[in-house]
Amino acid sequence: MVRQTKILMTIGPASMDKLDLLLSKVEGVRMNFSHGDHAGHLREIKAVREISKDLPLMLDTAGPEIRITEALKVGKEPVSLKKLKTSVPLSVCGSDTLIVDDGKFRVHVLEDGLVCQKEGTLRRGAKVICHGKDINLPTLTKRDIADIKFGVNEGIDMVALSFVRTPEDVIETNTLLRDLGAEDVAVIVKIEHWKALENLREIIRLSDGVMVARGDLAVEVPYQQVPTLQKKLVKMALEMRRPTIVATQMLHSMMTCPTPTRAELSDIANAVLDGADAVMLSGETSLGQYPVEAVEVMNTMVQEAEKEVRMNLPPRTITEELALSAKTIAEKMGAQLFCETNTGRTARRIAKFRPSVPIYVKTPTPRRARQLRLLWGVQQGLPDKGYVVHVEHLADHPGIKVEYKGPVLARGETYGTGMVVGVVGKGVVRLDGRNKQLPEQALGVLYYGKENDPLLQGCIRKGIPAIIPNQQVENGVPVIVDFDFGMVIQNDNYRYESLLNRFPQLRGPRYPSF
Repeated sequence: MVRQTKILMTIGPASMDKLDLLLSKVEGVRMNFSHGDHAGHLREIKAVREISKDLPLMLDTAGPEIRITEALKVGKEPVSLKKLKTSVPLSVCGSDTLIVDDGKFRVHVLEDGLVCQKEGTLRRGAKVICHGKDINLPTLTKRDIADIKFGVNEGIDMVALSFVRTPEDVIETNTLLRDLGAEDVAVIVKIEHWKALENLREIIRLSDGVMVARGDLAVEVPYQQVPTLQKKLVKMALEMRRPTIVATQMLHSMMTCPTPTRAELSDIANAVLDGADAVMLSGETSLGQYPVEAVEVMNTMVQEAEKEVRMNLPPRTITEELALSAKTIAEKMGAQLFCETNTGRTARRIAKFRPSVPIYVKTPTPRRARQLRLLWGVQQGLPDKGYVVHVEHLADHPGIKVEYKGPVLARGETYGTGMVVGVVGKGVVRLDGRNKQLPEQALGVLYYGKENDPLLQGCIRKGIPAIIPNQQVENGVPVIVDFDFGMVIQNDNYRYESLLNRFPQLRGPRYPSF
């Protein structure tokens, strides 16, 4: 079974000695630039590229974060605010609440100091957020700019922009990439700040994709709102044809345990059913004790959930109508989808409607091909043998045509519909004007004669499909005769006699498809 929803893993110390195995099971690699230095990330990039040149590399920026620089014990007794040392001075006042270390501590700012109902130590490096207040820092910090420049020089494919707050943040990042000569690097906006929710549609419109970063989002907004926000974000991005990645603690228990919790399995399934293009593993693969097992569990769960994916989004434009038509044709034929795209827009139009058949994409650059690997349903390589629904550039010169990849022995005018599988001379009968009658067990007819011959007219009256081929096909050749598209296709994998033994109903007057 081909998995349609993609898996993105975070690289780290726990995965470096298992990269060969891990990279064979995922569709993308994330590097967390909140931790580590350029030398360490360069080792990660080289390690990935030595194994695979086809996987996209995502640079996840640190963003405008404030971290504790000296450990501090807190509790019910007030602690002087002056003792709280942070990477950036905090602007707080009485009644403010500080969320520390991803919500592990809620520290209240009072006139006589800092108070926390939970006693403990605020560790060095823990992130600090002032609940409900924006910080006076740019979304794209000096550190982020230096990191992006480094990443562009080393061939990254995507930038995950942390703590996006306004559309201008996305514009600024795109401008930086253009100035670096890397305008084809995709910008994935991380929705994790309350202020982004005020400008959601415009932020998504300007982006190349969306990450639902549930960790910080659950700190910035009431945690009970996160599940519904996830559904809203995925649906909005899907309607706008932007791929979505659902991230954070999807298999968090597997950092220390080889098996997941039941709630985590439901979490993965819900992300797939919501319509996410990809699901992401963070600490599970970068720091956890069971990185390979975590990927395998996610793969199994995703495939199971995909069986129930049902998307009925209405098309909003003529190009989307064409994309939906291509999807419908391919599913009814059991065909593969193939599209040519420069920007990825044609592939995104098709993927929006979540076809159950694979999508193959041809792009002009390796970077674009790597980026599209995180799009729902897109598979690596080109279509193999079989039917292919070829979708041409929908925005420029749209077109849809059905092709067959493989040996086509003959083409011709057909009379009747459906498909017949058999061997010429056994089931599929060769006839010409010299024949006087139609064999009783004919499933289909290759007629080498004239259109107005009585024998051909007799086939039509009896409902037996016929084709007038433009090439001779000899007796004994196993074939598939497609009467809808007028093709006689060589079928080397077919054993007619064994099928007759297994399926005696094939001996009936007509078997249109198998």
